[in-house]
Amino acid sequence: MISNNILGVKFDNFTIDEFVQLVVQEIKANKKFRIALSNPEFLLEARKRPELKAYLNAIEFNVADGIGVVYASRLLHGEPLKERITGTDMLPRLIEKSKENGFTFYFLGGKPGIAEKAKQKFVELFDYQGVIGLHHGYFDENLESVILDEIRNLKPDILMVCLGNPKQEKWIQDNFHLLDAKLIFGNGGALDYYSNNVKRAPIWFQKNGLEWLYRLTQDFTWARIKRQARLFKFPFFVLAEYAKQGFKKVNRVNEVFH
Repeated sequence: MISNNILGVKFDNFTIDEFVQLVVQEIKANKKFRIALSNPEFLLEARKRPELKAYLNAIEFNVADGIGVVYASRLLHGEPLKERITGTDMLPRLIEKSKENGFTFYFLGGKPGIAEKAKQKFVELFDYQGVIGLHHGYFDENLESVILDEIRNLKPDILMVCLGNPKQEKWIQDNFHLLDAKLIFGNGGALDYYSNNVKRAPIWFQKNGLEWLYRLTQDFTWARIKRQARLFKFPFFVLAEYAKQGFKKVNRVNEVFH
């Protein structure tokens, strides 16, 4: 396995099928591990938060959930990342494999009622009955201890935490040692997508790395505008990193988008 380093954060290099197969093998082997699906927003946040960068570099697997990260790897490395692996694309594959292998899930996150809708969606899509527990993401410290006790008692094979970055990564970091789930990972807005609370971008937008633009058209608020505008910093940081390499591989710029 070849790892890439993008803005000081390591990325593991898989196709989505390779990665899902690896995850299944690790669960079968009774290994306890974490994964992250990191996009440019993660990397920008990691520049401000050393604890987040340390977390992403310490966990077992980190893959690129964002075409911008893949483009950056093409510019900065001779062995670029094979493809983006989004949490929303990976989840149904992992649900299918969980049904085949008898793996169980716990969903943590989203607004009240969202996790229940996502659970029902996977029953409808795959007849998957393995979501053995769930809880919304709006909890205080007192309720958190109740949630932790429930997860410990249920012992799911997979715990999916959808609290948004960097909150979900901090939660996993703080509680990883307290839980027996084999796989624990953050998956942002996945519950919103699979509960039909948020509509995903059409395929053309996904393939061309323009999901951010579609989300902006669906949620044209000042908060969303500021969030998306921040992403324009990412290519400048990548180009600065490339400049540090001394422009040793001049032709790579032309290869990035081909």
